[in-house]
Amino acid sequence: ENYYQNNLPFLEPEMHWQGEGESGKAISEFPVLYYSVGKMWQLFGKHYWIYRLLNYLIIALGLYYLYKLTLLLIATKFWAVFIPLFLFTSPVLVYYSNNFLLNSTSLALVLIASYHFYRHYTERSFKHLIFSCLIFLLAGLLKITALLIFLGFGAIFIFEVFWKEKSCSTRWKEFLPYI
Repeated sequence: ENYYQNNLPFLEPEMHWQGEGESGKAISEFPVLYYSVGKMWQLFGKHYWIYRLLNYLIIALGLYYLYKLTLLLIATKFWAVFIPLFLFTSPVLVYYSNNFLLNSTSLALVLIASYHFYRHYTERSFKHLIFSCLIFLLAGLLKITALLIFLGFGAIFIFEVFWKEKSCSTRWKEFLPYI
């Protein structure tokens, strides 16, 4: 809301500060979604449904990628549809996907990144690895706990390269996105 009301620069977010003598500037999560919504509010007017719709669309995209990942893993359409629907029946996810906290948005980005990481893992596609790492980066900037699965994937990757394969010289470029 402060991006909308005060037309703040991207890297200088403020929270609603009720105290005296302070500006309200604080370190928090990466404000890309808040900034985008603030700019959209300047164009279309201040409507909370804009933020809620944007957040909900990201959640829907994440559930779609969970469907695609499940379809790749199980190859049964019933389970590929059932698992994202089952996840969306969680009251916590339903409540926060239509709200203002970024936890559910970060989870959706993790689902998208996991799909692309799996595509890299099975196809050895470097573009999927790069895209996966960028989406994981965005998810981690929104909520740091989203990087837990990224660290797990990294541990599997390191194990596979150094202990399972005889030579890691052919896969050195795959370490670059992790760095």
